[in-house]
Amino acid sequence: AAPIDPEKAPRALVTGRVLDARTSQPIAGGAQVQALLLGSTIDFRSTAQAEATGFQLSLVPGRYRLTTTAGLLTKVDTLVVGPGESRRYEPRLTPATVGSRLDLPAIIFTQGQAKLLGSAYPTLNNLATSLKENPQLEIRLEGHTDNVGPADKNQVLSEQRVAEAKRYLVSRGVAESRITTVGFGGTKPKFGNDREETRKLNRRVELVITK
Repeated sequence: AAPIDPEKAPRALVTGRVLDARTSQPIAGGAQVQALLLGSTIDFRSTAQAEATGFQLSLVPGRYRLTTTAGLLTKVDTLVVGPGESRRYEPRLTPATVGSRLDLPAIIFTQGQAKLLGSAYPTLNNLATSLKENPQLEIRLEGHTDNVGPADKNQVLSEQRVAEAKRYLVSRGVAESRITTVGFGGTKPKFGNDREETRKLNRRVELVITK
């Protein structure tokens, strides 16, 4: 039989709530769930805002990397969905502590530039709120690129991107002194760079709680 074209197959529906692991109650203030399609020739991602009533994602069939963030809380899972399937997904987030490293895959930029895309702002807004609610915390934003292009340009781009993320957080009322930034270019890949499926996961911003 011919392989199914994921873009033409019936969408899968993923619904659920984002829960606090300590209380089993929905996260107050909302969260964000991002699904990134893996193992496919198409670049498909979808993001849902999760309120107390829940969230909903409409996905093409395939295997996904699901990243859930709520301020300084994060969780990463893998989920496989089939054509027309309905799935329930309820991630439980645990509080971050000093030394915690958080993936922020929703913070993405225009290709080859340091301009934030619109989908980045909900995550940054939630992060700003959490930082203002926890004024004792300090963070470091780390920028990473893939290995495509000159290494020196990737280094500069990674620095510019986290500087732009910091600038936005400061504009939302977070003290500049609480945020440091560092760019690593393509020197610290988290996944293989031999295929676009995994290479795109290396284009990322990570957050480390330093105090």
